[in-house]
Amino acid sequence: MPIKSIVKYIRDTMPGARLSFLTDCGFLISYLPTSSVVSHRSFVNYQLGLKPVVKIQSIATSTYDASDLSRCVSHVARNPMPLKTMPLGIDDVQLKEFENVAVEAASKAGSFVLERITSIMEIKSKTDRPGRDLVTDVDRDSQVIISDIITSRFPDHQFLGEEDQTEEVDPAAEFVWAVDPIDGTANYVNGSMTHAVSVALMHRGSPIVGAIWSPWPTSSDGGIVVHARLNGGTKRDGETMQVLEPSDEFNRPVSGRLSALPGNARSVFKFDNRMRGHAGDVRVTGSAAHEMSSVGTGLYQFAIGGVAAVWDFAAAVVIVQEAGGEVMILAPDGSWRDFRGWSQPYTNTAETFKHLRDWRGIMLASHPKTMQFIAENVRFRRPSQIGKLWRRGPWHPHRRRHRRHPA
Repeated sequence: MPIKSIVKYIRDTMPGARLSFLTDCGFLISYLPTSSVVSHRSFVNYQLGLKPVVKIQSIATSTYDASDLSRCVSHVARNPMPLKTMPLGIDDVQLKEFENVAVEAASKAGSFVLERITSIMEIKSKTDRPGRDLVTDVDRDSQVIISDIITSRFPDHQFLGEEDQTEEVDPAAEFVWAVDPIDGTANYVNGSMTHAVSVALMHRGSPIVGAIWSPWPTSSDGGIVVHARLNGGTKRDGETMQVLEPSDEFNRPVSGRLSALPGNARSVFKFDNRMRGHAGDVRVTGSAAHEMSSVGTGLYQFAIGGVAAVWDFAAAVVIVQEAGGEVMILAPDGSWRDFRGWSQPYTNTAETFKHLRDWRGIMLASHPKTMQFIAENVRFRRPSQIGKLWRRGPWHPHRRRHRRHPA
């Protein structure tokens, strides 16, 4: 991560500090071996030499000694930097390689999915509820296409797909690919073009690469891929994408512009008076990946997606963030909180991978200014219902006898 990005962050959160001091701090922090939310303990351990990548004393200057730099490090520990500015120990060459593979996998699977949309397909329900949680042979074959591409290039990476055929849980790897071979299967089996193929790479629970294929009428092959990598921007067909800047003086969504909400939004969310008439032209598409990524391309002003899984959201998270947007998550107490990655603090255990596989939640994506307005004026009606949603969901253990895998 460029030191100037870290210096800018510290300057913004530590008013009055001199530039030379900030530069020394930035140099130190750029070497810290972490990729997610920074805990104070990790810095304490680092200062004690438990993670001796570089000693604080080694960059202490005649002006600023080790205690000064420790003060700066402790400040950042208590005021975590945004996820996208955290050093990963991964260079951009590697990230670009990961991104290229994600784009290739999403594109090839998308072409296959589009080719099969008018063909006869095997359709089943993953639960005992007819017509719900559909899965087709196309979903499974699409996942095989993606899996073959990824595992051949990165055999030491872990694969997490919606249509996994096993309940076995291995210890979570440093790198985990989260894949939805068709997001919006119900749309797909009915011939709707509102569906997507989502491919994401996570490093220690934090999305760092994302590629989402969607049908695109003007494309020569019928589809297009929106993709992003950490600190590499969001691209679509070579064009840099940006989230939609709010045009309202109060940063409210405006009529005439699209927004996305769940179909049951009115029953589960309370919209404060300031939101009335300011939700935009709402769409319910049935594809969380499509809705969230459409925020990253500037099509939607905001999107609230879910209840959905890691593989539905992971690629869209990177796409939105790299397009200048923000992502928040609905916390158990019913409040909106900044998204900092899944399974934090991350450990290389079977429990972590199981959490990634079983997690379900609701996320919000938009321009940072719009985000603040929505987070303040859209509330879950009764926070206790979040637990109820979990218990009613098909991923709950009492329902798992009806299905082998969470959807």
